[in-house]
Amino acid sequence: MTLNALLEEPGCNKSEIDEFILMGEENRYDAQQRLLRKKRQQLLDAIHTSEKKIGSIDFLLSEIRSAADAK
Repeated sequence: MTLNALLEEPGCNKSEIDEFILMGEENRYDAQQRLLRKKRQQLLDAIHTSEKKIGSIDFLLSEIRSAADAK
């Protein structure tokens, strides 16, 4: 898998990929790590947002089941 593909997979856009490659060429490995950590945090935030939405759906499903069982 190419570096571009590895960066595209988690959602890096072209400018982020270009910036990452430039950082590597300039031996700015700390900056590369910061960029990757930032992208990782964005992905985790999206997961947590989705988990909250799923929790709301699960709650509603449970309420509907309880109401149906009560009848």
